[in-house]
Formats: sequence, structure tokens, C-alpha cells
Amino acid sequence: DVLAGNADAKPGSYVAVSLRDDGTGMPAEVRERAFEPFFTTKPQGKGTGLGLSQVFGFIRQLGGHIAIDSTLGEGTVVTLYLPIAAEPPAQQPAPPAPVPEGIAAVSRATVLVVEDDERVREVAAETLRDAGFRVIAAQDALEALALLRRGEQFDVLFSDIVMPGGMNGIELAQAARRLRPRLPVLLATGYAGTVAGSADHGFEVMSKPYDQSTLTQRIAELATERHRGVA
Repeated sequence: DVLAGNADAKPGSYVAVSLRDDGTGMPAEVRERAFEPFFTTKPQGKGTGLGLSQVFGFIRQLGGHIAIDSTLGEGTVVTLYLPIAAEPPAQQPAPPAPVPEGIAAVSRATVLVVEDDERVREVAAETLRDAGFRVIAAQDALEALALLRRGEQFDVLFSDIVMPGGMNGIELAQAARRLRPRLPVLLATGYAGTVAGSADHGFEVMSKPYDQSTLTQRIAELATERHRGVA
């Protein structure tokens, strides 16, 4: 019932975890932007504006939701809604994601995967390897940029947007394009507002969570475009 007004909420049972403070509260304009990456009310140099946006992305990756209720002069309540995991039926291991049509032509393509969440990074890398790609993974933008500057050759850059370490995925993509102007870039995020905002930067953005076939298909298309000289 609590999530009835949320169009993205899926039917099911959730666990709610609430955190309350008795601070000054938030005005409506701040509350509406609280989950935006890099938005902060702190003085310059005192905050990154990534805390709540990272929590938002993490909760969305788990299939959950987050809500803020704040009253000026009284405080703020942040509630996390996490889906209750059902006991899965016994089943055979899922087969690898189908190899997209035309992928044979780029089966030796190398993909740079950049993701700070170790589990998500490993799943993405394994999915692409199963599809025939060579994969090199980095845990943040600075590590990825070091690989590019070192002369490693990549056919596609696939990166998360919101990451710790002082550089986000959009900034990484911009730096990568300065080094490799023809390098295809695919970004990913669990924060819906970032998907729309990233269009201003000219980079394609995939929403999290994404399925394996969608990922392999799009990476294959980008690698093919690069080898054909389109990208």
C-alpha cells in the first residue's frame, strides 16, 4: 500500500527500514533533488553530493525503492523498501546468454568494463566473456583511465556512471574520447534521472538492472560499428 503511488514498484512483499533524524529538515526543492548525483547543500569542498545517489542506485539494483519524508524544523525520515527474496524453485543452471547475431565478426573485440560494485562487475565481465569477447575490468574510472593512457587497445568502453574515486563515468567517457576519439562508449546507471541527463553529454546510457542478452547485443553492435568504421 505504501508503494501504491510508485509507478516503478513491482507487486510483492517488502521490508521497510526507516532512518530518522531531528535536524532542520529539507525544503521541497531540496527534497526533490536529494537523489541527483553531485547535488549537495554543503559548502564547496565539504561534500561530493554522491551519498544519497549511490544509495538510490544500490536500492534500485536490488529491485527496491527509497522515499524521503521531511518537515522543516522537525527532521527527516528516509525509508528503504527492499523486496523480500522468495525461495527459488530447484532448477538447472541457466544457459549462457545467447550470442547475438553477427557477433562472430567481432569475437576478438576487447571490452573495458568499469564498475565499482565487485559483484556487478564480475557478472558483466563473465557475460561478455561467455559471448566471445575479451574483457578487461577496472574497479573505478581512474584505474580505467590509467589502462587507456598505458596504451591498452579497446573496442568498446562499458562503464557505470556513479562511482567513487573522484571521477564519474561521464567524465571517464569524455577523457577516453579525448584519448581515443573513435572509441564507442556505453554507460549504465541505476538512477533514472541520470539516464535523461546523460543525453546532454552525447553518450548512450543503459538503465540498471539490464539483462544479459541486451548487454551482449548492444556491445556487439558497437564493436561492429567500430570495425566497420561507423563509430
